[in-house]
Amino acid sequence: MALSLTKPFTFSAITTAASAQVNSDFDSLYNAFSGLEAGTSSMSKLPLDADPTSALHAVTKQYVDNIINYRRPNLKFVSPTTVDIENNTKTANETKIVFPDGTTRSVTEDTSSTNKYRRFIITSTASLVATHDSGMRSTESEANNTWYALYAVKTTDDTSKFVIVGTVTLPIQANYATLDGYFGANGWVYLGLIKNGNNEGSFDDDDIISFSQNGNMTLLSSYSTTSNNGARLTYSASTISLAYDFSTRGTGAAQIPNNVGVFLLQSRIQTPLETDTWQITRTSAPYYGIYATSKGLSVNSNWIPADITGATDVLINTAGAAAIMDIRIVGYIDKSLSGGIYPQI
Repeated sequence: MALSLTKPFTFSAITTAASAQVNSDFDSLYNAFSGLEAGTSSMSKLPLDADPTSALHAVTKQYVDNIINYRRPNLKFVSPTTVDIENNTKTANETKIVFPDGTTRSVTEDTSSTNKYRRFIITSTASLVATHDSGMRSTESEANNTWYALYAVKTTDDTSKFVIVGTVTLPIQANYATLDGYFGANGWVYLGLIKNGNNEGSFDDDDIISFSQNGNMTLLSSYSTTSNNGARLTYSASTISLAYDFSTRGTGAAQIPNNVGVFLLQSRIQTPLETDTWQITRTSAPYYGIYATSKGLSVNSNWIPADITGATDVLINTAGAAAIMDIRIVGYIDKSLSGGIYPQI
């Protein structure tokens, strides 16, 4: 809708002074609308002074474009101590984050030569001012066999930057107020999980497990040729039955984080006889199971729903002699990364 303004008449009052004052006031109003019309040929092209800061403010095209053209960056494994967030714009070495208040922050950093902003180092401490280091939250430090949530967090002395901060505080509803207290309301965006240590009692217990993240799905592998994929949940060197109860959720060595909705379970059975049979079952509904004849060493992977009620045992047993058994987590679907740019809101 284009503006169309006319000055239809000149007011004539009884006194010259009154007439001049009214005409002057009308001229001021007319000039104001004339200026508005000059600024745009239609209301659809009405220019705004700035991006919105209130819920009822109009939005600019660049503000909408920032949302439409945005893709949350994936985490990238670099080494047993280091994780990057990927370059998610067409500018080399740049990562953009859209925060819950609609503001965007971008950092450009060549991670081959620096280790702040886009590069998280688990042995470092995060700093929201001055050095802008990415690392563990200031009151936390690296612990063996522990899950950590990584967040993009606004720097407090620079309105254009962010860093990556690691913490055991998971992105679930019960923790939102705590996270706001740590990082400020609208000051954080969840990026994903990392697992530090494979829970095998080896030197890998203090190493970040290598992984590949694609959206809300992450697959765990191994950085060492002497270790198995993922993290051990339970193990026995000689048993005919091995159970894992995943009803207690958290960030501990043999736990599955609360924001994991489905996990990829890997079971290994090394039987003494190739004719032995084995099975994987769940002890209550909804049931799932596999029954097979082993060939000395059997490795199977199954996607298991973590958000189920009632008994949550995964049970492996054999019909023959005792065997070496192992249950591991080798992948997962993260509910907190599903369904939106920042779906924790």
